[in-house]
Amino acid sequence: MSDDRPDEKSGQENRPFIRETVIQESSRASLGKKFLIDILLAVVFGVVAAFCFGFVQNRQQNSTAGTTTSQEISFAHDTEAPILPAPTSGPQSSNDGPTEPDATRDWAAIVQGMIDAKALDLGDYQTLSRAIGNLKAQVDRCLVTLTATRREDSFQSEYSFESQSFGVIVSRTETEILILAPYMSTMAISEASSLTVTFANLFTAGASIKEIDHTTDIMILSVPTSVLPEATQNYVSVIRLANSNTCFVTQPVFAFGAPAGGIMKSFDYGIITYVETGHPMVDNTARLLYTNIAGTNASLGFLVNLEGSLIGWIQPEEISGGSLTAVGITDLEDYIKNLWASKAIGYLGIEGLTLTEEHQATLNLDSSGVYILRCADDSPALNAGLQRGDILIDIGGIAIRSMDDLRTVLLSYTTEQTATLKILRRSPGGYREIIYDVPLERR
Repeated sequence: MSDDRPDEKSGQENRPFIRETVIQESSRASLGKKFLIDILLAVVFGVVAAFCFGFVQNRQQNSTAGTTTSQEISFAHDTEAPILPAPTSGPQSSNDGPTEPDATRDWAAIVQGMIDAKALDLGDYQTLSRAIGNLKAQVDRCLVTLTATRREDSFQSEYSFESQSFGVIVSRTETEILILAPYMSTMAISEASSLTVTFANLFTAGASIKEIDHTTDIMILSVPTSVLPEATQNYVSVIRLANSNTCFVTQPVFAFGAPAGGIMKSFDYGIITYVETGHPMVDNTARLLYTNIAGTNASLGFLVNLEGSLIGWIQPEEISGGSLTAVGITDLEDYIKNLWASKAIGYLGIEGLTLTEEHQATLNLDSSGVYILRCADDSPALNAGLQRGDILIDIGGIAIRSMDDLRTVLLSYTTEQTATLKILRRSPGGYREIIYDVPLERR
């Protein structure tokens, strides 16, 4: 089939894409001449370059004459950890006194550099999880489960009421194992017809109450070692009591017992977020350890440190803002020792404040003492007539200058003893001295 379209190139001159025209053809003589010139220039440039290199090298060797070692220069970048001095293999002694930190060094930058230089991965998280698991396994061997069972007869039928709580082994002798536990959480325990303890290896044995401290809601239980198999005695462990006065903010802590709203054998961990010193308690002051661990008014248990030592006893009434709060164990240690000695400590029932020099100046007082903030309901102090604002200065002839003095003196009294108190009370003419004879009661 023919193409009837007109030829687009018709009428146009057919021209090549590139058209060359040789003007003058080079001869062999001219090409040889150019080649010889190029060779001559190359030789000249080579000679000049060799001379320059030799001259510079000679100058450099002369300037570095006498140098026997070379030093490598490196730069520290923001993402690299600066090189720190290698640690010594043992303690160093110095006659110049303790070494002060080098204030000229940016320690924050050094630490941040060390953090940035280490890229964390899942392996690091697994290592941390295993370490926490090992600590939990260590403390679990100190834990026990308490079961209180009460039976009642009603309408010719027998009913059984059972409640559970936790405990922790705090001492062990040749004849008994002593267990620290909360009191009120084990419901109707005073009326229980039976009380049993289940150890970490699931062996169960009967237990008896040695003594109760109703003020701090703690008690000491006793389990005779004679009823425990050798395997159980070898398996269980006694927890250590740490010095809670050394606890600090950001310190890692672990909660055992029933911290998750009272759920038995629950577990959690976090850090200490605040330490309150001198918190008023009945007949004592205490150090409170606030944490970022979630808690409710049903939470129970205790805190341990990284070494697995007990540092705090969780107090549900002190929980505020939904976080666990514990009383430092050091502030309870004297009470615990008296409980396992079956000694009933005298109870006065006041919350007070140690008067400082500033307080004395404000109150226009010449003597120190304990300012009474509150008398507990139905306490010996309230029943005897003590009031808020009274200043306690003496018990039984012993001067009371602080809450620590008050606690120490009351530890020397037993239940149903009478303590002679000397107080100062504000009156229109100033402070007047009043003497009270107060029969102490069981804590």
